[in-house]
Amino acid sequence: MKSRPVVFCFFFIGGLLAAQTPPATTTPTATTPAAPSTTSLLAAQQVRAAMVAGVVNGSVQANAALAQLQGLTAPMGLPVDPAADFGYAAIDVGHRLIAAGRPDVAGIFFKTAETSLAAVVLQTPDTQAWNKAQYLQQLAMIRDRYLNNPVQAMADIEQALALQPNDALLQQDKAMFVSEHGNLFTGATPQG
Repeated sequence: MKSRPVVFCFFFIGGLLAAQTPPATTTPTATTPAAPSTTSLLAAQQVRAAMVAGVVNGSVQANAALAQLQGLTAPMGLPVDPAADFGYAAIDVGHRLIAAGRPDVAGIFFKTAETSLAAVVLQTPDTQAWNKAQYLQQLAMIRDRYLNNPVQAMADIEQALALQPNDALLQQDKAMFVSEHGNLFTGATPQG
């Protein structure tokens, strides 16, 4: 399992919160998410932290922790689709496990997050382009970094760019994928 430096993990939640705030040019609608409650974010964070601590110290099996996470109403505490909230929480737990030295069990959380986010992408209409692009971006990140599927990750980024062609972060993600995996997308053989 390939991973970014640990610093990447700590910026994940901040990035998610920023990602869940539509750009200022977006016209507010009934589907524009409200700001998350600090109380719900902190409570959810404490539950995930305790869950990870239990897995790390051996008092909780990873499958039991995953079942506990699935049983929570809002495991991330974000005002988004419940399946997306769960997917984001599973990614966070996976990041925390990697940071705590347990990448061996983090994979089940990333795989479950992939399944959840893929389902959200399928049920989110293209008319909700901004939201759908955000889900695709997170899906691409876990597929590339943790599930060793850069080809599908690139397809996710390209689908997101088709929805939001002027999104600078998506453009950067695509450039990063091409830079890191150019041989997969250009037919060139890696130098080494």
